[in-house]
Amino acid sequence: MKKYFKISISILLILICYMVYFYQTIGPEELVKHHFKLQNQNAFFRIKATVTPRHLSTNWNLNNIDEIKLLNIEEDTTGKIAEDYNSNGMGSTKNYQEVKGYVVTYALKNKVDGKSPLYSGEYNFNYVTVKKNRFSRWLIDDWGI
Repeated sequence: MKKYFKISISILLILICYMVYFYQTIGPEELVKHHFKLQNQNAFFRIKATVTPRHLSTNWNLNNIDEIKLLNIEEDTTGKIAEDYNSNGMGSTKNYQEVKGYVVTYALKNKVDGKSPLYSGEYNFNYVTVKKNRFSRWLIDDWGI
């Protein structure tokens, strides 16, 4: 029994270390892609690791998502999304070292339309990723039109 317990704890620690390493080394674009993958997998607790703390209580409506497919992601090389976020959005009250914006196109298919804020269809949203300092990981802090 003790041996089984030790092996279980060892495996758990290895998994935790892997997740911490993975989320520390993932870039902002890969983070957004991973975020959509987790939504499609209905991985509620793992989604929380991709967003800033202010979104921990967000209702993701995962029970109503039949499929969510990332169609395209483009970095905003003009800096307009990051600039708008820093001057008018939540960035105006935060002090992030790095902010990157992405234009994301995705297709959403709900199990039942009308149960979620978004109906089935294609959407273009701006996503804002932030990094507090060079030692922190990238997180999604904002999204919308």
